[in-house]
Amino acid sequence: MVLLQQQEYFLQQRQSAQSWKTAYQLPTGADRLVIEFRNWFDRYCHGQLP
Repeated sequence: MVLLQQQEYFLQQRQSAQSWKTAYQLPTGADRLVIEFRNWFDRYCHGQLP
């Protein structure tokens, strides 16, 4: 839990400087579903929740 809290803190610090999409990487094949969801979300929701 402590590790996740620290990662969330670092992500929030980077958000002010860059997009959440470039703040971290998803390098493994297991992350393919997340990558495809992001692509779908950008395409059909324009990156915003309705």
